[in-house]
Amino acid sequence: MPFWGDCTGEGEINLADVVCLVSYLYKQGTPPDPVCKGDATGDGSTDVADVVMMVNYLFRGSFSPCFDCCDEP
Repeated sequence: MPFWGDCTGEGEINLADVVCLVSYLYKQGTPPDPVCKGDATGDGSTDVADVVMMVNYLFRGSFSPCFDCCDEP
């Protein structure tokens, strides 16, 4: 099952997911598939707040994204 924050679809959150999301948001990159995987905050939108949450999760040990919340196939 896909989860929030796993932009690359590798089954974990790492720096590649941050790069993927930044590329999608600011460089017209490929969107996450399904799009809900880019919504790390779980607020229903994919934006810079998701990037910030993912960076904080990876490098500061803050709250983790929801690992079973992305319902799209």
